[in-house]
Amino acid sequence: MRRQPDHGLLLAAVLMAAGATPAAAREPASWQADLDAGVSILPGRDTQWSDFAISLGRVGPETVTAAQIQRARRFGRSEYLIGARHEHRIDDALDLYGGFAIGTGNRFLPDWRVDAGLSQRVSRTAAHTDLLRFGAGIARYGQGTVITLMPGAMRYFASRNAFIGIDAIAVDAPDARWRFGARGQAGFDLNRRLAARAWLGIAPETERGRTEIVRSAALGLIVSGARRRSFRLTLAGENRAIGPDRVTVSIGITQAF
Repeated sequence: MRRQPDHGLLLAAVLMAAGATPAAAREPASWQADLDAGVSILPGRDTQWSDFAISLGRVGPETVTAAQIQRARRFGRSEYLIGARHEHRIDDALDLYGGFAIGTGNRFLPDWRVDAGLSQRVSRTAAHTDLLRFGAGIARYGQGTVITLMPGAMRYFASRNAFIGIDAIAVDAPDARWRFGARGQAGFDLNRRLAARAWLGIAPETERGRTEIVRSAALGLIVSGARRRSFRLTLAGENRAIGPDRVTVSIGITQAF
């Protein structure tokens, strides 16, 4: 199931969970479970920093509906978000999505988050398909409300199931009035069972109620196994202007049934 990047939630693993096939090519309805876990190293700091997310959803020809639980551990403290997400294909060219998540007594994760968006096909040829997309989110932290806007574009290539895309990102937060950045992503199939993904960005992110510009990059592999199962491995790095830098190793598994 496709997912939009969530700030502070295993960004590289979320990217790895996004396939390169447009929604119109989904298979007949089935259930799908996703599990992602990552451990981060903060150079020069002795601390526990990890993320875990599990979701279960129904994937159909026209809709995707999933529930998710996210756990994040920072500096000896664990916090949780519980939410749901729904995607719906209006026609062969238009997809809509919406989601929400809530937590209790969070400090670095939001107390609640709501997001929505759309993806519109603007052209299709024998060689490629072009999409324009727009996403918006609002999240409530202890320090105030954060608004995120993400317009972007994607191109899917018919050969090797490849894609490239870029999103502009604008964040309005109590501590940072309208900071701007961008993230790009690309991927292609190496063979029938192995696919590569890459992600690069310079964009504002909010965590612990603080917004800062983060330079980040990720590389990963998706391995398709037997019995409708796939595995993901991702290596990501982040350079932060204020907070600690990070190197994150994450693994994931998707099981359709």
